[in-house]
Amino acid sequence: MTPSTSTGETIAHDVRQLFARVGIPQKGDGAAGGYDMVVRGSQVRLMWWPQERFNNLAWNRGVDHPDHPLSRLERATTVAMERAMADVLYAAGFSVGLVPGVPSRDADKTRDPEVWVAACPEFKAWMSD
Repeated sequence: MTPSTSTGETIAHDVRQLFARVGIPQKGDGAAGGYDMVVRGSQVRLMWWPQERFNNLAWNRGVDHPDHPLSRLERATTVAMERAMADVLYAAGFSVGLVPGVPSRDADKTRDPEVWVAACPEFKAWMSD
């Protein structure tokens, strides 16, 4: 399959396979958190979710104290993991877009950061053992 004919479901399948191979957990499977994805047409949007208890604690603190160390750690971890996911996908040959944003609970923020995957690579090296 060439990158221009990738469908959202094909991309999602290939992302799951690659992340399983390199040890990036899905949401709910990792001790520190995991990725989640949303298929939108011919693209996939990826997000990083911290472990649920940590996420809840950070959210509760961040509502009244956005600069609380726990809230800052949660934001920094999310940004780092989304960048890492994008780097892994790019290295594997996916067409990836990393959209900047402000990871916070503030309703007035411009946008959350986003990782978009637009196409699968033609050669899937992680599948060739």
